[in-house]
Amino acid sequence: MRSFIVFIFILFAGLGYSQDYTNKYWSSVAFSKKIIKKTHLSFEGGFRFENVFENNTALFELGLTRKLPQKYKFRFSYRYSDKSSFERKFRKVHRTSIRLSKRFKIKGFKVSVKSKYQWEIKNRTSAKNNDLTDIAWRNKIKVTKKIYKKTHLLTGAELFAFESSNLINRYRFLGGVKYKIVSS
Repeated sequence: MRSFIVFIFILFAGLGYSQDYTNKYWSSVAFSKKIIKKTHLSFEGGFRFENVFENNTALFELGLTRKLPQKYKFRFSYRYSDKSSFERKFRKVHRTSIRLSKRFKIKGFKVSVKSKYQWEIKNRTSAKNNDLTDIAWRNKIKVTKKIYKKTHLLTGAELFAFESSNLINRYRFLGGVKYKIVSS
C-alpha cells in the first residue's frame, strides 16, 4: 500500500501543469518569526521561470499570520513581483491578500485547505497598455505524505475565480518533493 501511495504522489508530481499550459519552475526561501503569542511575521523571497527561462519573476512577500481557534489561521500579506518576458517587457506587480486556512491529518496524510482573496495591480511598461487591476478568489487543497525523515511528497489542486467571472474559470495541479532543512 505504501508503494502505491508513493507512486501516486510521483505520478502527480510529474504530470502537474499550470492554468496556462506552460512549464514552470518555482523556488523560494521563507523565514518566519513569532512576534507575539499566536502571531508570526514571515518573509519569502523567490524566483520563478517558465518555458526554459522565457519568462522570469523575482518576488518578495511579507506576511502576518494569526492562529485562530480550532486550528484555523488568518493571514494578511503583501507581495512585490518583478516580471520579465522573452521580449524584455517588464511588469511590476503589487499583490495584497487575505487568507483563511486549516490543516488536519487523515491516516498519516497532512491536508491543508486554503481560501484566499487577492487583489493586485500590474504595471505594464508599454505605452499602449494601462495599469491592470486583478481581483481573484483562490481555493487550494494540498496533501502531503512523509516518506523519509525530513522528506515529503505532495500533491494538490487550486481553483481560481477571477473578477470577470463568478464561477471557477481556471485551475492548476501541483506536485513535488519537499525537504525541510530546519525543523521547527
